[in-house]
Amino acid sequence: MRRGTRQLAGAAAGRRELTGYLQGVLLVSLLGLGVRAVALNLTPLWSDEAFMAVLMRRSLPAIIDVVHNDNHPPLQYLLVRVATLLGDSPFWLRFPSVLAGTAAVPIAAALGRRLGGNRAGLMSGAVVALTPLLVLWSRDARMYALATTMVLAMALALWRAVEKPTAGRLTVYGLTVLVGVYSHYFVALAVPPQLLAAALCLRPSRTVILKAAAVAAISGATLLPWLLYASPQFRHAGEPYWAQPLSLAATWSQASFLVAHPGPTTLLVAIVVLGVPAVLAVALRTYRAAPVTARQGMLYLAACGVGGIVVLALVSLRKPVIDERFLNLYTTELLPPAGAALAGTGRRWLMAMAVVLLLATTVLEEATLQTPEVPVVAAALAGRVDPARDVVALEGPTLYFQVLYYGDEATQRVVRVVDRAVPWYVGLAAFRPGDIVPAVPDAAGSVYLVRTADQPGLSMPAGLTMARRHCARGVCLETWTH
Repeated sequence: MRRGTRQLAGAAAGRRELTGYLQGVLLVSLLGLGVRAVALNLTPLWSDEAFMAVLMRRSLPAIIDVVHNDNHPPLQYLLVRVATLLGDSPFWLRFPSVLAGTAAVPIAAALGRRLGGNRAGLMSGAVVALTPLLVLWSRDARMYALATTMVLAMALALWRAVEKPTAGRLTVYGLTVLVGVYSHYFVALAVPPQLLAAALCLRPSRTVILKAAAVAAISGATLLPWLLYASPQFRHAGEPYWAQPLSLAATWSQASFLVAHPGPTTLLVAIVVLGVPAVLAVALRTYRAAPVTARQGMLYLAACGVGGIVVLALVSLRKPVIDERFLNLYTTELLPPAGAALAGTGRRWLMAMAVVLLLATTVLEEATLQTPEVPVVAAALAGRVDPARDVVALEGPTLYFQVLYYGDEATQRVVRVVDRAVPWYVGLAAFRPGDIVPAVPDAAGSVYLVRTADQPGLSMPAGLTMARRHCARGVCLETWTH
């Protein structure tokens, strides 16, 4: 009788512990949602977001036509299209990314719990909820938050599948791969390192790994019909990309600039430079004290993340693609082990300090985010432009989609980009025919010149004089008249 009572008490305690953990995951996820969703409408759209925004105003067939000529798979565009049925504001454009980024929090918690129990799970979720770069890309109307979350989901689903290779778990793994490759092509680069890491660190049978690899291959193969349709994207393979080759000279130049011009980015880099060695030291200590299964899990996730970075670096030997948004896809896999390592110390003050530091840095990054104030310029143009006589000339393509998105109908009709060679990666596939001109048109009325604040002036047609000039953050509007 006494033994049965103890069993019932133990079961009740277990249920309470699980309930407390689930409540903690919910609270941490709500924290992640809050820092991602706050004041989404206040920050103006930047160029890539505005590309998405302008595209969403077109019909669905027109959207797909542009996308298959651009350089991404279609999933994020379809999700944003659904969201913008509820509104055309930056909030709705960004909301799918907010949800996708928030979904990474419980996934990270599940990974961390496997490494060290409930506390490790909650700490891992908190780290992912508050990591500044993850928060910033989750507030961006692009596909990087979704792709990052899917890479993390793939790591969890594969781990579960090699533990118990049931049809259900293998199917879930296949679905994560499928959604991942339809969100961003570089998600595919995470698949081989994850499978290799699982084989070496989790040590399942060869049959299980082959099953998982076959499921991943089948899921990846579903992308083939889209790739055939999107074959025009392949012509970009031999053209320049925005990512610059890595070099010691370029790295030193960037580091010198950050030191000479201190700001939020300088603080973030300093935290990374100082924090990574500290977390590695804590992780090594926790690893030594951990049981065998936890050690295997830590090595698995570390190998997944480092392996993805290595593959990206190898690709960059052929064509430079090293960029923070791509690195995020793989470095996020390193965060659950970091969270579990912090929890493994048992020092609540250390965990609290890490959370406060991450939150403070994230808030600072969000509060000081610098985006050109194109809405100010658009408001100044509203009601002033005569489509029959005036021209709104843009110095280069950088602000093209922002002006189209924020400008009134008259402004949109006469926007012209002054440039002789517009790169494909600025969204060239979505430019309207005739909007790119080699020189400023000699309008019968006024020429409204829009340019970023650090650009030199364009050569203006003879007979035009500048009547006024107005600048907001990162953008200037000049009015030229005869």
